[in-house]
Order: sequence, then C-alpha cells, then structure tokens
Amino acid sequence: MKTIGVGVLGCGNISDIYLTNLTTVFPYAHVEAVCDLDGAKAKAQAEKYGIKKILTLDEMLADPEIQ
Repeated sequence: MKTIGVGVLGCGNISDIYLTNLTTVFPYAHVEAVCDLDGAKAKAQAEKYGIKKILTLDEMLADPEIQ
C-alpha cells in the first residue's frame, strides 16, 4: 500500500486527536512533519508521536515528501 506524506499544521489540544488517528488508524498516511507558531508545542508533539521534522509553514509547503 502506498503511503501519503502528511504535514500537520497546528499542535494545540486538538492535534492529539489528529495525530493519534494519523499514526494509528490510517495505515496509508505517514506524518512527515508538524508545524506550530509555538515551537515548544511542535517539539512536544513531534517527540510524543515520533515525528522527525518540525518545519515552518513555508518549509512544509515546499517539502516534496508532503502531499
């Protein structure tokens, strides 16, 4: 099964639901990166869900691994 690279913009409270579903329920989605204006929130979510990239919005939009 081919996977889709996903970037999550916004790492507030609701992001837990999105990230949980994207990392456990949807086998075709792979979270490539997270982004938030608050770098500490992005870092915390990246660590919690094993996401390797913390990007700015412009970096996320330009990342070829994110569809």
